[in-house]
Amino acid sequence: MNAASKPYFINLDALRFFAATGFFMHAFIIRIEGVQYPAWMNQVSRFASSGALCVNVLHVLSGFLITYLLLAEEKSTGQFSILRYYLRRTLRIWPLYFTMVITFLFFVPMVMQAFGFTYHETANPWSYFFFWNNFAMLSDGFPYSPVLAVLWTVSVEEQFYVVMPWLMKFFRKQRVAVFLAIAIVSTLARIYFRNEGTTLFFHTLCIMSDFAVGAFIAWLAVNNHSWFHRWKKMPRAVNFGIYLALLVMIVFYHPVFDSPLATIAERLILGLAFGHVILDQAFGENKAFNMHRIPGFVWLGKRAFGIYCFHQVGILASVHLFKAMNWLQSPWQFLLLLPLLSFFITVLIAAFSYRFFEQPFLDLKKKFEISGAN
Repeated sequence: MNAASKPYFINLDALRFFAATGFFMHAFIIRIEGVQYPAWMNQVSRFASSGALCVNVLHVLSGFLITYLLLAEEKSTGQFSILRYYLRRTLRIWPLYFTMVITFLFFVPMVMQAFGFTYHETANPWSYFFFWNNFAMLSDGFPYSPVLAVLWTVSVEEQFYVVMPWLMKFFRKQRVAVFLAIAIVSTLARIYFRNEGTTLFFHTLCIMSDFAVGAFIAWLAVNNHSWFHRWKKMPRAVNFGIYLALLVMIVFYHPVFDSPLATIAERLILGLAFGHVILDQAFGENKAFNMHRIPGFVWLGKRAFGIYCFHQVGILASVHLFKAMNWLQSPWQFLLLLPLLSFFITVLIAAFSYRFFEQPFLDLKKKFEISGAN
């Protein structure tokens, strides 16, 4: 693939959906009032908490794609336009994001209270309007609505989107040093907050190494660095080995990363592993497998932002339906049927949103993309 002419990777659309499936692990973590759960469900919930790693994947992927597009534009035209970049990000993220925020901050509480339900939203509206709600959650606690709670990752990504192009413009000859500095600062922050699990998960400084890893591998690819050439020619057996090691780290996340030292290093280790998956899927000549060949993954990947925004809606709708039908009385109902129905409802809403709400903004976004972008 020519880095400057066609910055689109079909496998990464599929990877985006694969990562988004981790959000449905929330269906195994929630506890529903009135339902008697067996003791072993605590272990299921503990395992399901590793679904939060989907956030790591999406952050590394964002760092890669945004940096790659900026560098590809610079390579093609001599410079990149920060204004066009902001317009592209705004048209992709803001319409659906702010629709969700306004709906669940104001409209849903008003409707619920009108029908006599208790609903007192505690979220700070300004933290959502100005993209610092990940910090607001650290200081004020979680919002009442779980739909609003999951939107904290948008704030982190928007913080990255605002800062990164300026760093790349002002430090054009020191970009690798900038990426390395971000990773070092992030690691130091994790050392400082090593005993504060919530802060390690939500604080921008503690997680920004994900974006730095993504940005670095984008720089390697666009500049055809010798490391990049060695990486994309990696033997298939070695690729499989790295995928297997990553799978082990995910499945046995808690025993692997529960020690103090591992807690500090986990973000960087997993970020590099996810970075390898991105490079392998985007450029690898001896891929472990082609993710886009999994039926439906590309189609779903293009709707992953909607799946992310609506997955708690799908879970809550399924819970209320199952409670009304008294269908939460056996393990197979809340281990199999509940997640499946949650997934079906979420995809249905996300597909409708993509077709009838997001698509006009995406069509407008194309006017600000470089030639060949998708």
